[in-house]
Amino acid sequence: MAKFCNACGKELEQGIKFCGACGAPVAAQDAAGAEDVGAGAAADVAQAAGDGADAGSGAAADGGAAAGSGAATDGGAATDGGGSTGGGPAAGGSAAGGQQKVQEFFDKLKALAENAPDHTESMDPADINKNKSIACVAYIPCLFFIPLVSAKDSAFGRFHANQGLLMLLAIIAVEIARRIINVILRISFILYWLSPIISFLLFVAIVALIIVGIMNANNGKAKELPIFGKIRIIN
Repeated sequence: MAKFCNACGKELEQGIKFCGACGAPVAAQDAAGAEDVGAGAAADVAQAAGDGADAGSGAAADGGAAAGSGAATDGGAATDGGGSTGGGPAAGGSAAGGQQKVQEFFDKLKALAENAPDHTESMDPADINKNKSIACVAYIPCLFFIPLVSAKDSAFGRFHANQGLLMLLAIIAVEIARRIINVILRISFILYWLSPIISFLLFVAIVALIIVGIMNANNGKAKELPIFGKIRIIN
């Protein structure tokens, strides 16, 4: 490869130590060229290192952004999951509210039964003791007339026969009302689910009143049934 003098530009021959035209030393020129090459190489290496650092920073930034986005997405999903779980307590609270209302209804019914008018003091104790069992039969549906036949002279028997007849009429009225309510609720598909609940509550209320009447008769009490017991059909 041909070399040229750095001072005058003349082509240099191989192996000479001084330029034949200007006398400049060739060795000094070679050292300067090596330094230039080394400096250029060092600059190239530094530039490459800088580019690599920039690329690493960009990759790290992209990775951090991706990680942050993933974390945000996971957090959102977790939040959505929590929201869906939140429906359980709401449903549980609704069911508890329904049970509380039912309990309040029967508590009121019990209070009415305990505070119902009591005519026991106007009855003959001997009559009560003799006809308690017959009076209990009056509360079995359709058998209200048994005390009137078996103990027709008993005021205690007639009292409970009247209560048993009222209970039978109440059962018939409740059944008619239940059927009407069912027909009305069937028209509305949204409220149709209320039909079995209403039927169950009415059935339980009727059974509860029958039990109250039987217990009054068995305990020798001439107490009226709640709500309709004050009506007199049989005297």
